Amino acid sequence: DLDRELNGHVTYYLQQFTENKFSLDVSSGQLSVTGNLDRELTERFILCVTASDKGHPPLSSSMNITVIVTDVNDNSPAFTHSTYNITVDENMPRGADLLQVTATDPDKSINGQIRYSVASEDFHIDSVTGLISVAGNLDREKTPLCSFTVIASDHGSNPRSGTATVRVKLRDPANQCETTVMVTIVSPTDKGMPSLSSGVKANFLITEENKFAPKFSTLEMTFSIPEDQAPGFVIGRLTASDNDQGVNGLIKYSIASGNDKGYFTVGNTTGLLSLVESLDFEMDSFHVLQIYGQDAGWISKTGSLNVLVQVEDVNDNPPRFCNTIFFATVAENSPCGTEVLKLNATDVDTGLNAEINFSIDDGHTDMFAVDQQSGIITVQEILDFEMLQFYEITVRAFNLHDTDHFSLAKVYINVTGENEYLPQFSKAHYNFAISEIAPKGTIVGYVTATDRDLGCDGIVNYLLVANSKKRGFKIDGNTGVIVVSDNTKLCGGSFTLLHVLAKNAGIIYGFDVDEALINITLLDVNNPPVFKSSIYQTHIREDVLVGTSVITLMAEDSDTVPEWNQLLIEIEDGNTNQSFSINPNSGVVLVASPLDRETLPVYNITIIAFDSGQTPATGSTQLVIIVDDVNDNGPILVTTKGYVTENQPPGREILALNATDLDLPPNQGPFTYQLAHEDSRSFFTLSPMGVLTTKKLIDREHITELYLPVMVQDSGTPPMSSMGTVHILVLDQNDNPSHISYVLMIKLTIPASFNTLPPKVFFFSNSCLKCSQMIPLQQPPSGNKHEFSVPSAGFFKYIYIRLYCIALYNYL
Repeated sequence: DLDRELNGHVTYYLQQFTENKFSLDVSSGQLSVTGNLDRELTERFILCVTASDKGHPPLSSSMNITVIVTDVNDNSPAFTHSTYNITVDENMPRGADLLQVTATDPDKSINGQIRYSVASEDFHIDSVTGLISVAGNLDREKTPLCSFTVIASDHGSNPRSGTATVRVKLRDPANQCETTVMVTIVSPTDKGMPSLSSGVKANFLITEENKFAPKFSTLEMTFSIPEDQAPGFVIGRLTASDNDQGVNGLIKYSIASGNDKGYFTVGNTTGLLSLVESLDFEMDSFHVLQIYGQDAGWISKTGSLNVLVQVEDVNDNPPRFCNTIFFATVAENSPCGTEVLKLNATDVDTGLNAEINFSIDDGHTDMFAVDQQSGIITVQEILDFEMLQFYEITVRAFNLHDTDHFSLAKVYINVTGENEYLPQFSKAHYNFAISEIAPKGTIVGYVTATDRDLGCDGIVNYLLVANSKKRGFKIDGNTGVIVVSDNTKLCGGSFTLLHVLAKNAGIIYGFDVDEALINITLLDVNNPPVFKSSIYQTHIREDVLVGTSVITLMAEDSDTVPEWNQLLIEIEDGNTNQSFSINPNSGVVLVASPLDRETLPVYNITIIAFDSGQTPATGSTQLVIIVDDVNDNGPILVTTKGYVTENQPPGREILALNATDLDLPPNQGPFTYQLAHEDSRSFFTLSPMGVLTTKKLIDREHITELYLPVMVQDSGTPPMSSMGTVHILVLDQNDNPSHISYVLMIKLTIPASFNTLPPKVFFFSNSCLKCSQMIPLQQPPSGNKHEFSVPSAGFFKYIYIRLYCIALYNYL
C-alpha cells in the first residue's frame, strides 16, 4: 500500500470457509496448513484472500489463491471381491480364459496404475486386464480344487498391493450325464427313370430329459463403469446354474436386448460382460441389458437376467461459453462494483464436474473483476473515457475440481463518455480588423474553444448572442469562422463589439458555456460616390431651346476625408450628337444641341461621379431621356397613282387616298384632303376623307393621263400640311371602229460623225405619218408623242402597240 502510517498498514484474512485446513497470518500473510489433507476427497482448494488497510474508511482488494493437493501413494489396490469361486472342466486347454478380476486404486497417476500377478504355475493372469487363463494341465483326480492368490500392485515409488483368493473347482465332463448315440442312414430318392438316390449318415445323441432351465442367482444386477473406460474392459461375470447334467446343463450366454448401439458383449461360455465401444455419459447415462442363459438341451430352456449398467460421469467436457466473443458497454466514471456483463457458460457434465467457475486470464485485470461463481464482470477502478475508450480482457470458464478443463472467451468493453468538461475559449478577447466595404462572405477571423471531452460530448458549437446578431456579421456554428453577412456600416462607428458563446450540443442550462468578446475594427477606405437612384428617367419636348435644363442629378459620399467627399459629375457614355451637357458641380443636365424626336427618340446616358482622391473612387447611374413629339412634320401622300376607265359616269369612285406622318398621335391623322388646282376639279371631286370620284366623262383618245395636285393636312396643333401629286391613267374602252394600221419603217443614214449618238425610236399615228415629238423610253407614253432611247447597237424588229407602230432603225 503506497499510503503511509495506518493508511498503509496491511492486514490479511481469509474470506471463505476452508474447513479448518488452512490459516493465514494476519500481519505477514503467511498461509499455513492446519488440518489433514486428503487428495482423494478434495483435490483443489480455492481461497479468497483479502488485504485491507487501517485507514478511514478502510480500503481493500481481494484475490483468489488456488491450492492444489498433490498425490502421495497412501492407498493400496483393492479387489472388488476378496474371494472368487469358479467351476470348470478338467483337462481345459492351455490359454482358455477362466475369469477376470478387477482391482481399483484411488491414487493418481502412477500411484493409481495397477498391475496384476498370480502365484501359481497352473494359471496365468494378464498384468493389465486381470484376465485369468489356464497355464498348465488341470487334473481333477490329482487336485479337485485349485486355490491360489491374485496380487494387485500399483506403480508408486514405494509400491502398495492388495490380494484376493481364487478357488477353481474341477469337474469330470464324462460324468455329467449318460448319453446314447444312435446312428441312422437317410437315403432320399427321386422319381426319375431310372430313379437316383443318395445317402447320409445322421448321429443322434440321446440325452436325458432337460428338466431344468438355467437360473441366475438374482433377477437383476447393477454395474457401474466410468464413461472414459477403455474398450475391452471386463465389466463383470454373469453366472447362471442349471441342475441338469451333461449337455442339458451346458449354458451359453447372450445379450437379448438393450445393446442396439453395440457397446457391450458377453462371453458365450464364460458369461464375462465386456465393453466393446467407448461410452458417453452425456449421451446415455445408463444402459439396461437383458441377458439370456440358454442350455444346450434338445429342447433348450432359457433363463434371463436384467443388467443395469450405470455410466459414471467423468470430467471429460470443458465448460463452454455461449459465445467466444462478448461485447459490453459501460459509462465512464461508473462506481466500482458496477455490473458490466454477465458471462454465460455451460458444461454438459454433471455434479461436481459441471460446476463452473470464472476468472480473468489476461487483459486489464486491474480495471475489471469477475465473480467466480456468477460470472458477473464488474468495474474495479474508475474508468476515464478521455484516457482509454476500449478494453479487452480474456475470461476463463473452468471446473473447480479439474482446472485442466476450461474454455476461453474475449470480452470487448466499450467505455462511453460523459459530458464532464465545459468548452473553454483559448482567450477571452479577440481583435480583428476588416475593410468597411468588405463584401458579404468575407472572412473576418475565427475563434477557438476546446472541450476535453471526447466524442460527441467534445464537439463545440459557437453562436452570437443578443444584438451581436444584428451588426452585419455571423459565425459558423461548427468552425467558429466569422464572416461578413451584411453592410458593416449598419453598426455605425469605426468598430463593433460581438458577444460569442461556446457550448456543447443541446439546450443551454446555465453555466455550461464559455464566453468571449470579439472587437472588429472597421478600416476606412475611399468609398465610391452613390447617386440617390441607380436609374433616372425624364421627358423633354423636341422643340426646346438649347440651354434648357433637363434634370438635376445628386450624388453622396460617406467618406470623412475631405479629398474623398469632393465630387465632380460628368457624362461618360450615351450622349449621341453631344445633345446634352452637365454641370460638373451642380449636376444640372442641359440641352446642348437641337433635338429631333424623329431622328433619336430616346437617350440612354451613363453619368459618373468621382471624388478627388489620389485614386478617384467612381460611382455611376443611368439617365434615360425620352424626347416628346411636337407637330413639326407635314403629312406625306402615300397614294400617288390610280386608274380610271374612259367614259365612266360622274360620281364613280376610283380611288381612296392614303397618307402618313412622321409625328406621333395626335399630330398625325385623321388627315384632310383637297384638290389644289382648278383644272383638276373639272374632272374629279376629292372628299375631305380622301375619296376621289369622277366629275364628268373622260375620253382616252383625247386624254390618256392626268396629274392631280393634292393638299394633305394633319390633325396636329397647329396643323401641318403638304402637297402631293396623284397620277391617273385613263384606261382604254373599245368605243371606236377598227382602222388599217400602217407600218412605216424608216431607215436613216447617219454620218459617221454622229455614230456616238444613241439611236432613236419614233412613234407615228395612223392619221399623220410624220415624225412626232420624241419622249425618253423611261417615261410612260403621253398622247401620240414618244421618244425612246435604245442600245447603241443591234437589230430591232417591229413592235405593235395598239394604234401605234414603232419603226426601229438599225444602224452600225
